[in-house]
Amino acid sequence: MIKKLLIANRGEIAIRIAKTCNKRGISLVGLYTSANENDLYLSVMNEAWKLSGSDLQSTWLDADKIIDIALKSGSDAVHPGYGFLSEQEHFAKKCTDAGLLFVGPSSEVIGKMGDKSKARKIAMDLDIPVIPGDDGSELHPDNLHKIAKNLGFPLLLKAAAGGGGKGMQQVFRDEDLEAAYEKARHEARRTFGDDRIIVEKLFTQVRHIEVQVAGDQTGQVIHLFERDCSLQRRHQKIIEESPAPFLAESFRRKICDAAVRLAQGVSYTGVGTVEFLADFGNPDSESFYFLEMNTRIQVEHPVTEQVTGIDLIDLQIQLHEGLPLPMSQNDVTIGGHAMECRIYAEDPDRSFMPSSGEICRWEPYTELPGIRIDSGIQSGDKVSIEFDPMLAKIIACGTSRADCLIKLKQFFDRSVLWGIQSNSHFLSQIVSDQEFATRPFCTGELEALHTKIKHDQLRDPFVQSLIPAAGLLMSQLRQTKTAGIWGHMSRGFSNTLSVTQFRTIEFDGQSFTLGISELSRNVWEISPDSLAENHPDSHSEGRVIRILEFRSDSEQSGILRLESENRICSFHWFSPQKADPDENLAEDYHFKAGSGLFQCSVLSRFSQASDAGVCDQNAYEAPVTARVSKVWSDSGSKVNPGDPLIALEAMKMEHVIYAQKPGTIQNIHCNLNQLVEAGQVLVTLDS
Repeated sequence: MIKKLLIANRGEIAIRIAKTCNKRGISLVGLYTSANENDLYLSVMNEAWKLSGSDLQSTWLDADKIIDIALKSGSDAVHPGYGFLSEQEHFAKKCTDAGLLFVGPSSEVIGKMGDKSKARKIAMDLDIPVIPGDDGSELHPDNLHKIAKNLGFPLLLKAAAGGGGKGMQQVFRDEDLEAAYEKARHEARRTFGDDRIIVEKLFTQVRHIEVQVAGDQTGQVIHLFERDCSLQRRHQKIIEESPAPFLAESFRRKICDAAVRLAQGVSYTGVGTVEFLADFGNPDSESFYFLEMNTRIQVEHPVTEQVTGIDLIDLQIQLHEGLPLPMSQNDVTIGGHAMECRIYAEDPDRSFMPSSGEICRWEPYTELPGIRIDSGIQSGDKVSIEFDPMLAKIIACGTSRADCLIKLKQFFDRSVLWGIQSNSHFLSQIVSDQEFATRPFCTGELEALHTKIKHDQLRDPFVQSLIPAAGLLMSQLRQTKTAGIWGHMSRGFSNTLSVTQFRTIEFDGQSFTLGISELSRNVWEISPDSLAENHPDSHSEGRVIRILEFRSDSEQSGILRLESENRICSFHWFSPQKADPDENLAEDYHFKAGSGLFQCSVLSRFSQASDAGVCDQNAYEAPVTARVSKVWSDSGSKVNPGDPLIALEAMKMEHVIYAQKPGTIQNIHCNLNQLVEAGQVLVTLDS
């Protein structure tokens, strides 16, 4: 029996594992680096040991270093969580060789199922359908085009040794094949240390259905039903649910039986997930194809826990301690519905670009029955570019799918995440969307859904009309360093109450001038400049606004409650700028009112409206904070449109900057492995 367990992971999964281990009386050893020594998960560990090193390879991916700490700390077992070394055959073997219990399947099983080429062959031998493709055993640039011609476009290039959307490239034309192959190899080599690539037919009309399985050392294997994970970006899941909606019972039986047969075929021990692609193009088809097997606890395991009532971490530990399955297949039933939303540090409006920085305020709504929050973050945390962008998982459990959607919407409407860009508002829009509620989605529909939601989103005209005024009032109220105290504050404005002062506001793609004057204590009049061409609403005679509450929960966030026209509107507000902003600079304000999210800028009284989108076309800037992973050319090199210039890596995502026009590289302003900030100039061209 395990008495002391080292968790070779961080964040929310480390906290999740600790929760079960505490119930079992298992002592916990946590790991940390200098980059995350203040992270929340360390507070639930009995001991915390430092991984010395400067990057992932020398810390979280250093198997020998982790095993050495496990032995020195007196641990008798290692739980890998997900990601990092969780599916690395050599790590499982080294743990076993060192006398440590590895909470996962044997290294032999990981070697079989973690390698996509081997897993495909095993599935085929068991008469489980696989996606048409080539196993990559002899794939090289010389035979790429021949294989592509045999399979037919579109194609998907995949890393043979990895998953999670890494080392994947979609190819729709023969002329793009070689570049995509090299990019897939480069990412696979960097992420998994193995650049073997397999080629498969790309199906664009499919659902991603996966089955949770569990097996013991006697050879017994059961399934814990399926999950639908079809809503994805960059082959990474955003929303998962169980049971899979709009699925025929006959199809459910077939796909679950196939998953059990596969697990039995490799003598699988522990919990694992078998992933399939299901035919979406033909509604009457019950065809599916084996995709891969994840030999670890899955990120989305909570939805299965919620509908089956089974603690999967507890079951995982029992099975690896050598105990038999505590239930039969007939004992496993589904009750209700569960849905998980992953909150990522990314900007959906900028092609889901990753976002890093400080979490100014994280205030999840915890009073809602049927909502589970698996999170490893807290206010004040720094989100690093070195790790995956997932911040938290919000799981709703209810009597039906509709019940889950209502609860998730309520959660997002009442929760606040400020300081970094995230997809939380987009998730709120998805769970509120009528189309998402009433039909199944395939894996390639997220971008279209995002475009539709942006087009269809309904904003309360009253709330929207208040935003410029709220920004102007915020600028006035924050002209003090005394947090939490507000009232008669007029720094930067005339002390004569009847005199109107004018400021320029940018909101919703427009720039206009508003006047502000204080009528009495905390009662203000906001009016458009009679000489200005644009103004935000129809209040040409001005509107009176009363401040009911202004609260600063930190220097950069708080509550603003306003009354106007016999209506009250409450805002959560956030500003990237610290309190007492510099009056020579523009002030940005973000407001959240229910499901509405708004942003406006109050320009300096000494500046003009910005020329949004105007930039030097000869200068190429970093779109996000990232690390330079590749530099293709030197100063003086000639480039043509489409030539790669710089590759950046942030949160396990590679972003390549391409030349937009012909020219000669004038200067390279960065070095390999350098950390660059968003907006920093990387390359200048002389055209």
